[in-house]
Amino acid sequence: MGLTSTLRTISLFACVFALFACDSASGPDGGVGDGAVPTQDGEAPTDSGAVDCSGRPADAPVTRSEVGMVHDAARDRLIIYGGNTAASERCGVPPSEIVAEMWAFHFDCGSWEQLTPAGGPGALARHAVVADTANDRMLVFGGRASSSSYSNALWAFDLTTDTWSELATSGTAPPPVAEATANLDVERNRLLVFGGDPGGFTGSDGLYALDLEAMAWSRIDAADAPSPRLYHASAIVGDELLIFGGAAGFNPPYLNDVHAFDLTSETWRAVTTTGTGPNPRFGAELVPDEDSGRVLVMFGHDDTNLGNRNDMYALDLATSTWSNLHEGDTFNNPPTGMCEFPADFTTLEEGSPERRYSIGLAVSADGQAFIFGGKADCGYLNDVWRIDPATGDWASVRASTGGEVCLRTGRTDCGSLCF
Repeated sequence: MGLTSTLRTISLFACVFALFACDSASGPDGGVGDGAVPTQDGEAPTDSGAVDCSGRPADAPVTRSEVGMVHDAARDRLIIYGGNTAASERCGVPPSEIVAEMWAFHFDCGSWEQLTPAGGPGALARHAVVADTANDRMLVFGGRASSSSYSNALWAFDLTTDTWSELATSGTAPPPVAEATANLDVERNRLLVFGGDPGGFTGSDGLYALDLEAMAWSRIDAADAPSPRLYHASAIVGDELLIFGGAAGFNPPYLNDVHAFDLTSETWRAVTTTGTGPNPRFGAELVPDEDSGRVLVMFGHDDTNLGNRNDMYALDLATSTWSNLHEGDTFNNPPTGMCEFPADFTTLEEGSPERRYSIGLAVSADGQAFIFGGKADCGYLNDVWRIDPATGDWASVRASTGGEVCLRTGRTDCGSLCF
């Protein structure tokens, strides 16, 4: 193993699954910059026609990862809940700082508002969330309050009244679990939960369905299910639940396989793909592109010298063929010592978000997708981006107060990767 691989393994890659990214930044959130709330690209509006933005708060959530997020179309906002805000330390693992915070991002003014509803799940990270549009609510399942406290509770946040309620269920429920995925099967009015970490940082392969009318759980035991995993990605496209990648546990190898669960016949199949697809990784995201009959894979952490990724691939579901939409940042120069990374460690892909994993993802009813935060090389993030799945084009909605590599911030005096 050469110097590049050795140092990468000792430093950034040694931090795999940690609650931070290696960081030398000086900002208060462990990221680049002074923590001041930035404007959107082109300045946050102070006058947007009929909307008066002058009285909106300037506060914003501190940088974080392991957060849940939904798009609330009726009120033109994003809702985020929970997450881990632990400031990253220079190649060290800080204790988790798991929070119970809830924030709303309002698109009309590009502003954040902290919501303080009574009750709720409490401090939570690595939970699964879905937007139940028909009932105007966000569903929150599972997650963990600490490394030894896992949950299998189901909560509903009413988007009309901004109030919490815990939902009582019966039947065979999933065990307390973190890093599971949840998807809403609208046609059959059920919530599907797959995989995750039931404790000990090992993956699981259980598929559970919650009938949202009877509020009864059942386990679906079907042949040819994916291998046990956590930190995988999932999405429903058409009449199939798709599962991509993840990890079996703490250590490599990671996964880049694709599995499809037929929602009508309740059968699994392994998808044999062609073309060059994403590297094996955990912490990636799947975004459906229904109109084009494909699904997009983005972000994640792999076991290459690069680690965190911001590339993007599309899988054509008719032909099972991969195509690359964004190469993302590419490896350029090796580290010079323990946690000593040059400013040009990577060649940046202009116009793309920072490399990251463990983000907040929300897909709107019209198919647009939004991302928030995540874990990056230089700390956690709190930016907001929009992606058009039909084109793969990114648009910055609000900049991050920290966590980006120095060169991505526009500075020209960068002495190292992070500052």
